[in-house]
Amino acid sequence: PTHGAVQYVDYEAAVADGLVDAAADRVYLGASKVAGPLDGARRSVRIESKDVFNEGLFVVTLDHIPTGCGTWSAFWMFGADSAHVWPSWGEFDIIEGTHTTSSANTALHT
Repeated sequence: PTHGAVQYVDYEAAVADGLVDAAADRVYLGASKVAGPLDGARRSVRIESKDVFNEGLFVVTLDHIPTGCGTWSAFWMFGADSAHVWPSWGEFDIIEGTHTTSSANTALHT
């Protein structure tokens, strides 16, 4: 979660911790498997675009999204500019799975 018990790490740290991996046709993104981090924050990865898209077709194929107590797996988009930062213009949750749910949700927040 954006303000949850997570420490998002950069690419170099993610590689060093085994949180990212790539094969010929797959990309693995994960979270630390260390139980009970001392500082309360589990190391994890987050992908954010540096580009802005006003329109487009976005396709994502997922074999698995993390589940379990405290997880919040999501693929979402939001509208923003310097005058309207998130969450002022709402968000579009394309995939959002929380905790131990067996299905993901799609939602539009305004």
